[in-house]
This record gives sequence, structure tokens and C-alpha cells, in this order.
Amino acid sequence: MNALHKPALALLLSTPLLWTACGSPAESSSVVFVDESDALSRDSAGRLANPLILAVAINSEGQLSLNGIETGTIDDTTILSEKLRTVFEDREKASIDERGVFVEMNGVVKHADVERLIETLSRADVSPIHLIKK
Repeated sequence: MNALHKPALALLLSTPLLWTACGSPAESSSVVFVDESDALSRDSAGRLANPLILAVAINSEGQLSLNGIETGTIDDTTILSEKLRTVFEDREKASIDERGVFVEMNGVVKHADVERLIETLSRADVSPIHLIKK
């Protein structure tokens, strides 16, 4: 990474932001950066301690998973979008208003891939989107 990109990346990773764009589905989605130690507590078996937490992982190859279940790639987010829609429909029927998602970036993930993932989550009416800092 050249020196020009380091300050911009540092600013991006250290500043909470509200992801908005005129006319985009992201208008109502907030993006918040959280420390890894504060984000996802797990039990002794490695399962998420809170069963309502949704964790989307993206790796350096662009592969996606939702709570450890493979959900396609950043080039085809159909499976992820469908699973989120189903979860949120089920939650709505059960009067559960939780629509937040934690995003884990495993390895070196391209900035463009993170942007595409945020757009996908925004279109699925996810809010807030918690980007985990490692």
C-alpha cells in the first residue's frame, strides 16, 4: 500500500460514519466500526452467545458466509440476500425488531468488495451495519 492510501485508510477505519447516498438503498443504513473484542462474544463451543446476532463474513477471495454458513460470493450475493430476507420476515412475525449485522473481514479484503457488501446489506434493510476492526 502506498503512502497516499495509508492516511485515508486510517481515517476510514477510525471514524464511525453514516452511509448515505442520494437515492440509494443505503439511505437509512448506518455503518459503525466496532473493535473485535467488543463485537461478537462466543460461548465455550465457539457459538455466538446471543442467538439474534447475525454475522456476515467476507474473505480475501470474496466468499461470503452468514453465521458460518456459506452464502455465495461478493459477485453473486443472491443467497445472502435471500437468507437475510427470510430471517427478517421470521423476526417480523415474531415481533423481533433486530435488523443489525456484524461484518467480519477475514484476510485482506478489497475496499470495493466491502463497499459492495455494504450496498447488499443496505438493500436488505440491515441497520446498523457493524464493521469489525481487527
